[in-house]
Amino acid sequence: MRLVNLRPLGDGFLMLWAVLLGFSGFYMILCCIQQKRRALRVAAAVLPLLLSCFLGELLILLSRARQGVPQYRPLAAAIGTLPVSGALAAFLFLSLYQAVSLWETVRWQQRHIDPASVKEAVDILPTGLCYYWAGGRTKMVNGRMEEICRSLTGKTLADGELFWDVVRSRSVRDGGRLLLPLPDGRVFLFARAERALEGRRIYELIASDVTREQELQQKRREQNEELEKIRKRLRRFSEDIGRLTIEKETLRAKIEIHDNLGNILLATRRYLLQEAEYGEDAELIRKLWVSEFRLLRSDDGGEQESGYRSIFRAAEDIGVSIRCVGELPEEPVWMRIMRVAMGECITNTFRHAAGDRLNIHVRREEKRYLVTFMNGGAPPEQEIREGGGLGNLRAAVEAAGGAMQVESQPRFVLRLFLPRDG
Repeated sequence: MRLVNLRPLGDGFLMLWAVLLGFSGFYMILCCIQQKRRALRVAAAVLPLLLSCFLGELLILLSRARQGVPQYRPLAAAIGTLPVSGALAAFLFLSLYQAVSLWETVRWQQRHIDPASVKEAVDILPTGLCYYWAGGRTKMVNGRMEEICRSLTGKTLADGELFWDVVRSRSVRDGGRLLLPLPDGRVFLFARAERALEGRRIYELIASDVTREQELQQKRREQNEELEKIRKRLRRFSEDIGRLTIEKETLRAKIEIHDNLGNILLATRRYLLQEAEYGEDAELIRKLWVSEFRLLRSDDGGEQESGYRSIFRAAEDIGVSIRCVGELPEEPVWMRIMRVAMGECITNTFRHAAGDRLNIHVRREEKRYLVTFMNGGAPPEQEIREGGGLGNLRAAVEAAGGAMQVESQPRFVLRLFLPRDG
């Protein structure tokens, strides 16, 4: 069958096929240029385009000759003698060639990095990127930055300088950081840097999504505020416990003073009745009475005196000198505990160690006080057991957030670790 015998439907089908081959050839040429392929590969893409155009032109000439145009009849007579099978073979060969070329182009694109693949990779980043020249003309903008720009201005990003001015005007400074909240609730951290490209100055804008970080920081601030409230409540509770413990210890001391007073009265009565078998000495009884009266006077007035004056006066009254190095704590809770500790150490020095001196060393560290008590009398004969006095003192110290250590050898040492405010 010859081409001249083809019906109009057959001519139309071949013409459409030629047009499709022409478009595919043109697409292949664009791909090769974009991928910066070699000149030979570009020429290989141009050849099918030329052949498809040639075949299409032949079909147009044949169609014009059939329409009765005189000048096309001699050429159409020559073309019309060509077999249809030969034309179909040519079209099939060009189609197969274009298919193989398209497959090779896709494979090459998958194995090589070109500007299109770079743009595609940058567009899927969760971070916004924008590069623009001095003056505002953009060089490259990825999809996330375009999204941010549309959310702020309702327009695409075409002027980098103008967009940067909008970002700065709507951002919130957090230290040295620039945080931009969007209307949808997301928060982006913006940073701008100056770079060099092709010998020219170019600016880089980076927008990092820190929404989750901001949510966590806000949650942490709320938790810290709640913890601060709890800490204050615990602090007040500890002060109450310390105050109650001190009052309990004070009551115990008063009971002990009254018990001692009864014993002195009995000893005095026996001495006055001259009961020789008891062997009480008049000078010893006098000293006991003097000591007891001084303790009673200190007990009556100590609560009304401010600071540590009552403790120093009570120690002086019973013949115990206090040597203090450093500044004693002034916080009310530690003042109460320190007075109890000083009273316990004075009692230990006077009654058990037969001493006349109490050394106190106070060291103020960054976050705590370190207070050391050492008496100047005889060392303990055995390991000290924390009974009512030291036991209650430890309870008061630990309830207020401090710590306590007791050493028996080579001499009695009491250490208090008291936290400092701020």
